[in-house]
Amino acid sequence: MQKPPQSASSTSNSPRKKVIRNIFLLFGLLFAAMIGNTLYVTYQGEKSARENHYKTLKAKLNILTALQNNALEKLNIVSGIVREQNQQYCNFLDYDNVAAIHFMLKSLATIHSIDLACVFDEYGDLLTSYPKGQNKINVYPSILNDQRQRVSVEAIPGEMVKTHLPELAAFVQSPEALCFKSVIPLLHDTGDIYGYVILIKLINGNETLARQMARIAEAEVVYYDQYDKVALTSFPNRSIPYPDQDKSSGRWTRLFYFPEENRRFHRAVHRHPCGRHQ
Repeated sequence: MQKPPQSASSTSNSPRKKVIRNIFLLFGLLFAAMIGNTLYVTYQGEKSARENHYKTLKAKLNILTALQNNALEKLNIVSGIVREQNQQYCNFLDYDNVAAIHFMLKSLATIHSIDLACVFDEYGDLLTSYPKGQNKINVYPSILNDQRQRVSVEAIPGEMVKTHLPELAAFVQSPEALCFKSVIPLLHDTGDIYGYVILIKLINGNETLARQMARIAEAEVVYYDQYDKVALTSFPNRSIPYPDQDKSSGRWTRLFYFPEENRRFHRAVHRHPCGRHQ
């Protein structure tokens, strides 16, 4: 019997190999498409999660900013009371009746929970303050360097806190303390400035504010001062270091918070310069 030629056998196997190659290629493409689709879906999911987390974080920061602005507005309302009593202050200043001015400061601070109230004369010299009267420290003029009428977040010398509010001294870890501050010029009928009233509500150690922020924002709050020290926090432990990678130059207040669900530190930051006017 005569064998078929070798070339004919090779020719008949060629289409079969081609089909097999195409099948493997098809499976390879299908597998690659599945991997690519999985990676894309994972990427989109992570991106969406990051965007949603950022929106949540931003919303909470907006809440905290609103609460801070609310504290400033409360101080502004108290400042309005001082402006209404402007003529009384000027009359007492005319007659050097410092005792009467001190009584007015004491009443105002006690009723409206003001931490520190001071009255300066037109030259910027301290006349009296509450709590405690005039003390022999030389830092008072520094809180009146800017004599413009305003209500803002500012820093005051820590020495003043230690002198007037020793119970809050432990919350001041820096040369300066953060506060809500109001400056009110006292104007005589002649239009001349007779003096200045300064009202201060401390941020350092203001546990009422910390609890309010934590409750409404559903977050734990850490409020850093311009020296990267903790001025205020809703955490029981106040030893929370400021992250180096988020440092910025200049005199800024910094406000961070920790979502309750995982307590991880998030480096979303709300910043505004000290001395922002309202």
